[in-house]
Amino acid sequence: MSLVVALANKDSIVMAADTICILGPHEAHYRYDAEYSKIFRLRNPLYGVGVAAHTTAEKFIGCGQERDSLPTFVSLVHHNVREHYKQRELDLDMHFLFCGFLPDNTPSIETLFFEGRIGAEGKREEVGQRIGRASIGICRHGALYLLHSYHKLEMTTEQLAFLAYFTLKEAIFHDERLRGPIELGILHPSSPMTFYSPEQQQRLDEICDQRRKAIGKLLTDPIEGFSVRFPSQPGLHLS
Repeated sequence: MSLVVALANKDSIVMAADTICILGPHEAHYRYDAEYSKIFRLRNPLYGVGVAAHTTAEKFIGCGQERDSLPTFVSLVHHNVREHYKQRELDLDMHFLFCGFLPDNTPSIETLFFEGRIGAEGKREEVGQRIGRASIGICRHGALYLLHSYHKLEMTTEQLAFLAYFTLKEAIFHDERLRGPIELGILHPSSPMTFYSPEQQQRLDEICDQRRKAIGKLLTDPIEGFSVRFPSQPGLHLS
């Protein structure tokens, strides 16, 4: 399985994904030994896309022309995948997470889901600008509460990158269906999509370990002004 997330502030978008590729039935957990990218530049390098579920999804993201708008790219992929489902009568899932910018440089995030024969028409949804975050793949994973609890549009790009990276690290730590290293891409309105270097990722790993320990300490430190007393008579009293 996969987990791909996107977080936006007022002028940038951060995308992050695990790099496992599972083959065959998910219960068996057969997988490629090599890292498997799930974040790609679109034909227009200012735009990016994440893919999840079946690996076939990657074959549909190279369409369109370099000058096409992001909605045009999404429409083309939607049409091509829908026709493929109809012709092949497929019974598999494909998930897409499109990221880019509108003409006024406002960040834009769209999702596109195909859910086997039942959802062969595809479900396309534009994420509201006040929300500015989305995920595909294992979307119900518990670690995503970190994104929803702490993401703010006022965050810096560096803060977005850390939050996305930390969320993926926690998901990978708890779920064997995911695996690192984590892929992290940054989108800005005026420059091609760039990816964090191994050195930058190593630094993020160090910070994640430090802050994970700090969070653990905060959770287990004594709480001033709060105690639990166990009186001799039945009943528990809190003070």
